[in-house]
Amino acid sequence: MISSIAAQSAFLPAPMYAASKHAISGFTRSLADLEPKLNIRVNAVAPGCVKTPLWTQDKLTWVDENIDTWVTAQQVAQTMLDLIQVESNVGGTVLEVGFDSVRAVQQLNDPGPQGRGHTISELAGATTNVYGLIDEQFGK
Repeated sequence: MISSIAAQSAFLPAPMYAASKHAISGFTRSLADLEPKLNIRVNAVAPGCVKTPLWTQDKLTWVDENIDTWVTAQQVAQTMLDLIQVESNVGGTVLEVGFDSVRAVQQLNDPGPQGRGHTISELAGATTNVYGLIDEQFGK
């Protein structure tokens, strides 16, 4: 995963990723009513930066290992279990997983990702690079 930041804002270097994060959140929330009516709980996890094969060499240049923090797959897996086992995680809950915290993402007016493990220090440079590539390939 690139970052939970995509769940809250534009993410020019990976727009399809950002769109999918928005879609999963909306899909999960739209199925919330299944729990009280049919006892089917549908929840989701919005993990921060998890080092997976999606992190290709070119994307790893955005990461400063001295500043940026990875969320572990184990942290994400534990949060998934909590969505099933903890009764307060009612249907439609979306939990954000950071390096040092887990929190419920609010349906409206959410402040966005919080804590370590959600941002990439060189993301601004990646966005600038996208503008350069667009201009180079489709420019004036």
